[in-house]
Amino acid sequence: MCAVIDEKKQKANATKALDELKKRLGDMRGARSTVFLFAKRGREPKNCWRRMKFTAALEKGLREKIANSLLARLNEQSEVEPFTFDDVVSGAICFWAKDETVEVADWVDKVPTADWPHVFKGPEGDFLSKVKFHVTTVKFPNEPRELNVFTHRGSSSLVRSAGLMAVFDVAKHEFKPAGDIYQFDHRPDFIVWGDWVFIFQHQRFESLTNIRVVTSDRAEAALDTFEKKSDLTIADLKNLKAAIAKRPQLARRLAGASHQGILEMQVAEKLVKRIEKKKLSVPYKKVRGVYHFAPDSNDAKQVTDFVNLLVDYFLHSPSSDLEYRAPSKFKD
Repeated sequence: MCAVIDEKKQKANATKALDELKKRLGDMRGARSTVFLFAKRGREPKNCWRRMKFTAALEKGLREKIANSLLARLNEQSEVEPFTFDDVVSGAICFWAKDETVEVADWVDKVPTADWPHVFKGPEGDFLSKVKFHVTTVKFPNEPRELNVFTHRGSSSLVRSAGLMAVFDVAKHEFKPAGDIYQFDHRPDFIVWGDWVFIFQHQRFESLTNIRVVTSDRAEAALDTFEKKSDLTIADLKNLKAAIAKRPQLARRLAGASHQGILEMQVAEKLVKRIEKKKLSVPYKKVRGVYHFAPDSNDAKQVTDFVNLLVDYFLHSPSSDLEYRAPSKFKD
């Protein structure tokens, strides 16, 4: 079970932190930045991280582009909502308190410091082919918090020009070979600011971090807790967990419903009524007042219907009397 979280207070604190960041980004005087490449090469940090050395002008240029990109995103009229594992409302900025999940905090805190001795020296073995993302660490004057901006590799790449690309030499009025060029994408996928993770690209956050492991663990824990209810049981729970683990979307829905406390409120008798009303393919029977749910773990539709049943995927509007499928939900 997850600890009870005061989401309104959390949202207010996260919004305040973003407002403070906006002020910092609006005045970059005295700021310094360091860029790191991360390649998936085993567990040793020295094999995975490389610090990039920039000229002062290039460092300033990239830092300003990142700041402008972030400010543009933060100034949009976007919702600021808690990260709930499940689908995200389009345009929302999701936040995650680092102290809420130690696994995520450990992952984002692995970014090296500015004195990291392992410097990028050009192509070395398979390093470049395994680069997943780069992180820009920004330090503001008289500010204890650092800003870490994570961006997936995407269009960022090292191009070996071999004379096919050129730069213009203003002094000599001539073109010359450009050499090796690394193109940086300055648009943020997610950032870490103080005690908060702010997520702009949900899928990138999921693919780059270890959140899928956390999601799978939360989904399993949710089923274990749910199965302990006095009015129901779940048959073949072990294989059902395995089937859900192979389908990230279903695991996200379960983890999200658990995070929001939806599973705790479910009652077996009401679930059965929804099965009948929606004609869901979820086998069940009632024995001595206890409902036994028996979805076949080898039947994709039964597994999907069962998860959707538990997470309130099917909602009824009391005003219009219409039925909805609602993958994205935030509680008031």
